[in-house]
Amino acid sequence: MCGIAGMAVRNGLTVTPADRADVDTMIATLTHRGPDGTRAVYDATCAVAFSRLAIVDPPGGQQPFSSADGMITVLVNGEIFNHEQLRAGVRPGYRWQGRSDTEAVLARYESTGISGLKALRGMYAAVVVDRREQAVYLLRDRLGIKPLFYSSRGGRLVFASEIKALLAAPGAGRAPGFDWVTALADPAINGHIAAPAGPPPSYFTDISQLPAAHVLRFDLATGALRLEEYWRLGEAAEDFRERHGTQQWSAREWTAAYRELLQEAVTDSLMSDVEIGCFLSGGVDSTVIAAIAARQDTAIHCFSVCSDSTLANGDAYFAQEAAALLGLPHHQVDFTGPGCEVTAESYLELLKLCETPLLSPEQFFKFQLHRYAKQTRPGLKVMLTGQGSDEFNGGYTTLFGTDWDANLDGLGYLAEGRAALDAGLPVTVWNEHFNRRLLTPAAHPRGAGVWETYVAGKSRDLQTYNCWHEDRTASGNGVENRVPFLDHRLVELCMAVPQPMRAELLWDKRILRQSAREWLPERFADRPKVPFFYGPKRHAAHQAMLDALRADHAALFEHAMSGPGAQEYLDTAAMRRTLADFEADPRLGNFEFFARLVNMALLDKLAGSPDALRLRPGADGAPVALRRAEPVPSPGAGGSPVVESAVYTLAPDVMALTPLHTDDEWYVAVNGTVEYVLPLPDSDDWRRVVMALDGRRTLGEAVRAADVKLVGVEELLVESLEAGIVTRLEGSTG
Repeated sequence: MCGIAGMAVRNGLTVTPADRADVDTMIATLTHRGPDGTRAVYDATCAVAFSRLAIVDPPGGQQPFSSADGMITVLVNGEIFNHEQLRAGVRPGYRWQGRSDTEAVLARYESTGISGLKALRGMYAAVVVDRREQAVYLLRDRLGIKPLFYSSRGGRLVFASEIKALLAAPGAGRAPGFDWVTALADPAINGHIAAPAGPPPSYFTDISQLPAAHVLRFDLATGALRLEEYWRLGEAAEDFRERHGTQQWSAREWTAAYRELLQEAVTDSLMSDVEIGCFLSGGVDSTVIAAIAARQDTAIHCFSVCSDSTLANGDAYFAQEAAALLGLPHHQVDFTGPGCEVTAESYLELLKLCETPLLSPEQFFKFQLHRYAKQTRPGLKVMLTGQGSDEFNGGYTTLFGTDWDANLDGLGYLAEGRAALDAGLPVTVWNEHFNRRLLTPAAHPRGAGVWETYVAGKSRDLQTYNCWHEDRTASGNGVENRVPFLDHRLVELCMAVPQPMRAELLWDKRILRQSAREWLPERFADRPKVPFFYGPKRHAAHQAMLDALRADHAALFEHAMSGPGAQEYLDTAAMRRTLADFEADPRLGNFEFFARLVNMALLDKLAGSPDALRLRPGADGAPVALRRAEPVPSPGAGGSPVVESAVYTLAPDVMALTPLHTDDEWYVAVNGTVEYVLPLPDSDDWRRVVMALDGRRTLGEAVRAADVKLVGVEELLVESLEAGIVTRLEGSTG
């Protein structure tokens, strides 16, 4: 996890001492990404600087790397996992300086030009300055794992690993401010039903995010820009089928190929001359990565969140059990007590680090977990995570229906929303008139491309959210985040699965679960996906963010509302009333959307004051006060209130009613009065479970009788226990 900053100018302009000072200022804002040293290369047309996190060849891998004649300079943030194969293809007699993967990129470019860099396999954002060709190239890996941003105006190209670096230098093409119009309209931020489309934005005016799988060429002679895509998911999937001759593959053969590539991807991610750790959530994604890694290195330390939510959903228990099974050192980090409060200062610092409106409690947990890991293991510089599995393995399919066909119907609603948004029409307008679905699935698109369109949207999400925040929360602690599931070969395989086999292989990540049985018992491989924020105290994390906004007479909130952008785009009086509503409402419904608006206002203020964007070392307080948790009981032994072997029933004054005159809703009455109206078919699984809770069956028997999965109704059961709608019979312990 390193930092890149630079500037290039067209013919007729010159990189001045002031420009060099701007680049120095830019790289100074990125030293958290590369605490192991900074180097720069300057000439009349280009200035580039690099802050290094030394992972591969620490003594010999200093960047930038330049050719022997000084005509070509290369910088790479990230890792090139096939660099040894690239070295083997370089002409005999090449004079290597060390073992760095970046040097292999330089040698490859000298031999093949920019087209040869399509052979890179890894996670990277790279810059190539070619003084012979009079060009500067910016390129980004196929899935957008590593960040790169740029701004171009007046014959100057300015680029950096983070937006704050571009905003920090007054003469370096600094943008006027936050791009409210783009951010407010982006479905990824506003929650619109439409699957987001188009290139991933930066959310700042005059600053572009280099899209994944693209190369940007800046012509030093003319200042012209050319953006080219070098890899497309659909075409890559078809190429995979042709290369491997998959036409006659059985489901077993697809799974075997997936299993082999997954093992290679994890093995590649272990490439390091420094200590590696692993985030272990207890789910199948991170657990299978840990299992494969443990076959090669049993000294890998694992780190897990122990919070009210992970105790309730079972993650804490399964993470503990997985580490014990694999024989890995395990740090179950306690987030349930003092030491993890969110202050106004820590809120603002993390927003500055992440520089996105999508800052949420998830980033607080991950930042602090990285921080704990770094303080506990100072030599640790690499962390493996399970990010990217759900997007391509079918991890979200169960959210849209009870089987693959129902999943496609649900995706059809998203496709309809996209089409309506593109046409400037309200989304699902017929349904909105009556607050219920009047149209059948037949009215929604469900063509051959629905799944592909959905996955393309999830690829964009990776660039605007998942990879973005994983990069920042890790780099803010001098750690590189690695994501084996985003090895492009694995992604190509998943997208190459033919339509007739997708139900068998991609429903609920079956291709991964079947592969995982090679390394894990079934109880880990088949464990259902559960929400990270879960259980009776799942709103506590939102409450912590709210407390930070309200502290000192709402000083941080008022600071946000005082900015010019907030004054123009937000009704600040209504925002204050909404803040008061959240203070009064312990349920905190839709708080994340409210927080996004506040985050936009704060980012707008920060963009107008570049010095304010500089991260303050230690501003988050003394060393994190988190501690290792005590051993975690199994779910139901004091963790979650939901126990499959216990007996539940409706409270004595509660009745579930199914009316005769309609089949699109049902009711829950308390003391003879209808208190809840639940729509059908959306809540039909829950209705069937409620009808089966007869005070005699165990919960496990009831959900089986209802023919539903417990994970699909567990959160509703927890809510009903909290509200007194459902009770657990005394003495039923299981």
